[in-house]
Amino acid sequence: MLRAMTRLGCLLGWLLGLHATLVDAQASGSTAASDHGHEGTPAEEALPLDYDAALSLLEHAPELRARAAASAQLKAAARDVTGLPSDLAVNLEAGPRLHPEVKPQGRVSVSQSFALSSLGEARRLVLTSDAQSHEAARVGARLFRRLQVSQAWLRAHAAHAALGIAEAELRLAENMSQASERGAQLSELTRADAADAAAYAAEAKLGSLSAEAELIEARLDLTHALAISDRVLDTRGEPPLVPEPTAAQEQALHARIDAQPALLSLMRQLTTLEARARELRASYASQLSLGVVVDRSDPGAWAALGSVGLTLPLSDRGLRERAEVDAERTALRGRTDELRAALHVEIERLLHGIKHTQETLQHASERLLPAIERGLSAREALFRSGEGTVLEIIVARRNALGLRLRRLRLQYDWLAALLRFRELSIAVGVAP
Repeated sequence: MLRAMTRLGCLLGWLLGLHATLVDAQASGSTAASDHGHEGTPAEEALPLDYDAALSLLEHAPELRARAAASAQLKAAARDVTGLPSDLAVNLEAGPRLHPEVKPQGRVSVSQSFALSSLGEARRLVLTSDAQSHEAARVGARLFRRLQVSQAWLRAHAAHAALGIAEAELRLAENMSQASERGAQLSELTRADAADAAAYAAEAKLGSLSAEAELIEARLDLTHALAISDRVLDTRGEPPLVPEPTAAQEQALHARIDAQPALLSLMRQLTTLEARARELRASYASQLSLGVVVDRSDPGAWAALGSVGLTLPLSDRGLRERAEVDAERTALRGRTDELRAALHVEIERLLHGIKHTQETLQHASERLLPAIERGLSAREALFRSGEGTVLEIIVARRNALGLRLRRLRLQYDWLAALLRFRELSIAVGVAP
């Protein structure tokens, strides 16, 4: 009994802090992400952005601006394009006669070909369809980048929370190691207890370093997603609150699958190929040529003649070029059908992930974590009574720490899935 009381007095500081630190470490999972200024973290040099500010900054990304500019250039070209199959042709034929007393003779002809088809309209349709294809690609790239920025922001936010938990555990592990070393010097704890506590402190330090490295990597991913080169970005504030999807929203997302930017982009490309096939048919249609010829073939005599020509597509009808476009259209239709099916599957996978992650998170929070905390409290009580060891406390703390980090990942995975569903819904006009 006396030995147990002596042990309690020797380690009173860190024993009293075990339960308090457990509570603090749990709380740090939700508050550390908002506190980016704690000493020892690499956040001081970064530019903090809240979630909405990060998505707003994305609108100025070089890729999106370039795609918008490309679409505008094609629309401008569509207004200027003509329906002439070729340029104005000017021919000059001149030379001396073999008889030296006869003056030179020559001929000048000017001609222009006209397509007997709607070539100008077909060309404008190609440029307009291509502009729409670029715009659809811009919308698709914008959605992809928004999802990328959302994931990167959440990852950085979660990394801050994980670092807060790891640093709290490190402080406790270092205090435990120091107290265990003093206990061993007073012969109230064994050298094995002190060694186990020192090893756990080193393990906690490694965990803190890994969490810090994860934070740095997450911040760089966020910076890369926003195409920023002069500053490293960081997170600020709390993640957005996103409601769970309703059954009506799930059905609407499936029903409007053809409005998904990725699928719409392929469909716009298909429209452009159809317009190019029409342009090829118009390009190889019959052509009418009109011209004027000024001729000086007789000495001292000039003649002005009119010319009319008709080109019939009897042999060269552009079959090779048209076959290549038709083959590309057929392949693109197959890709479109496959993508449509893949998007349906992706939506189902996303909805399943939301529900499954929520169930797992609920189980971990309501059943598993309380059970581990009760086990930790029981280990502490046994240790205070002189019947437990430091190693048992360490094992219990390690289990609690691992579960807290796992629960943190589940929280952010669930939120990331909800945000992804919201972005996909907004993209097709379904109210979130």
